[in-house]
Parts: sequence; structure tokens; C-alpha cells
Amino acid sequence: MSQQATDDPTNTQKQLTDLENARSGYQAAVALWVHEGQGIWSKFTGMVYAHTILILTISAILTSNKADDLCLVRVILCILGLLICIAWMIITARSFVYHDYYVKSAREIENLYLESEVKTVVRGASIFTNIPVSFRKREQNEPFNFCRALTCVPSVRRCIYAVILSFGGLYVLFAIQ
Repeated sequence: MSQQATDDPTNTQKQLTDLENARSGYQAAVALWVHEGQGIWSKFTGMVYAHTILILTISAILTSNKADDLCLVRVILCILGLLICIAWMIITARSFVYHDYYVKSAREIENLYLESEVKTVVRGASIFTNIPVSFRKREQNEPFNFCRALTCVPSVRRCIYAVILSFGGLYVLFAIQ
């Protein structure tokens, strides 16, 4: 009976269709993953520019001869900056949720459908945890690399959130002066 299942052209066609669908889904997941990663950095860059301009404006107010007259404007700008920081934090967190979803989707498709053909995302998960990564020709087992650890995803997230909190802290300091 199992011989009939493997000889059945309908079953073979379904397997080929499933494999092609898996490849298409994998390509879509990887493309969305890359797109979301680029989007995270584009948003980050735009927000850093916006906050830099806002901080420079507040600094100009603080160092001007009319700093006392512009106290209300300074406080309003600081509140605006804090609100933008909160929005930035929410947008960044949401972006990372999508980013993680696409990575996990690509990894799942690799595991379920493409394991014999593709292992890029699955092996990539091991890179930053010092688990040896096997290749067909050789095994890569590098010792802990501090520079690589600094570039892993959780560290990048912590740095992004630290930058956002730093801007928020500056706004609080400028508001209470």
C-alpha cells in the first residue's frame, strides 16, 4: 500500500506543489524579514534626526538671553519630545514583533519543508549562542567573540531602547532646568 502511495502521480504532484509553495512562502518570509529590518533602521535614523533637531532647539532656548521668557516653550518642547519618545518606543517594539515573526516563519518553513535543501535561518539561530554550526564541508566552532556578541539581535534591541531612553532623559533634564 505504501508503494502505491509513492507511485501515485497525484501524490507526487501534491508534494511538488507543496514544495513550490513552501519555497514561495520562504522567499516571502525572508523578503519581509529584510524589509522590516531595513524599516527598523530607517525609523531609527529618522527619529534620531528629529530628536537631534528638537534637542538643539531646546539647547538654543536654554542658552539664549530670553531663556526665562521662553520657559513655557521649552517645557512644551520637552513634553513633545517625551511624547515622541513614547511613540518611538511603541513603534520600535511593534516593528521587532513583526521582524521576529518573519524570522520565525522562515525558520519554520525551513524546518518543515526545506530541511534537506536550506538551513540558513535555522543555523543562523545558533551563531550567537556558541552552538557549533555544521556545514557539509567542515564544522565551524569558533570561540566566543565579544564583537559578534555586541551585534546580536537582543543587544541591538537593548541599544536602540537605551538611545530612546537617553533622549527621554534629556527631555526630563531640560524640562526641570
